[in-house]
Amino acid sequence: MNNGYGSVETNVHEDLNAFDQLPRALRQACRYAVASWSCVHALKELRDLTNMMELPVPVASRLIIDGMAYSEPEDTYRAYGPDHPEADNHGRRLKPAKFATWRRA
Repeated sequence: MNNGYGSVETNVHEDLNAFDQLPRALRQACRYAVASWSCVHALKELRDLTNMMELPVPVASRLIIDGMAYSEPEDTYRAYGPDHPEADNHGRRLKPAKFATWRRA
């Protein structure tokens, strides 16, 4: 199963294990995001930023959270439709998500 964004293949057990290893702020962001973000992917990004880029964990977490927040309006649009107050398609034609109950007219 491909849970979340990117090419990180994961399953529920791996994702829950990765969730437990994330810093609190990043766990909160994954928990409350509209899209189903892969915690395995977030943990990999966190490790890349802290190990290779030598960023402190809070800074790396903030970068990942900012990236998630950037796509949230489009994810909200795809999941809940254009009438949702937090939805924004940024002028793009977006299809409804697989699980969405709204459809384009």
